[in-house]
Amino acid sequence: MKVALFFTKLLTLLLLAIGIGACANKVVEPTGLRFNSVEILNLSSRDIYNVKIEVTKFHRKFMCGIILHRSMCMNGFSERRLQENDIEITWEQYGRQYRVGPFKVSTPANYDPGTVYSATFVFTEKRVFEVQFKPSSY
Repeated sequence: MKVALFFTKLLTLLLLAIGIGACANKVVEPTGLRFNSVEILNLSSRDIYNVKIEVTKFHRKFMCGIILHRSMCMNGFSERRLQENDIEITWEQYGRQYRVGPFKVSTPANYDPGTVYSATFVFTEKRVFEVQFKPSSY
C-alpha cells in the first residue's frame, strides 16, 4: 500500500512538472507596430543631399545621396518591430548641413496590429519634417 501511495504521489508530481514546463515553453508573440520599409519623401522646393537616418544605439544607417524635390528614396527589408530607439537624421539642403536628434519615433496610438507599415519621413521646408506610418506596399 505504501509503495502504491508513493508511486501515485510521484506520478502526480511528474504530471505537475510536465504541466508547468508546458506553460513555460509557450511562445509569446511580440507586440508592437510592424514595419518593413523606410521612405524619405521630399516635398520641399529644393533637392536634399546626403540624407542619413541612423539608429544610434546600433549604428544602423539608411542613406540616400540625393532626393530630388517632389520625389522619394526608399528601402524595403524583412519585417521588424518598432523598438522606439533613438534616431538621428542628417542632411544637406540650401547649401547648409542639418542635424536633428537624437529623438524617438513613437508608435501611433491608432495603429492596426494586423498591418505591416512603412516608416515615411516627410521633408517639407528647412529643418521641417514629420514621421508617418502608412500601410506598406512591399
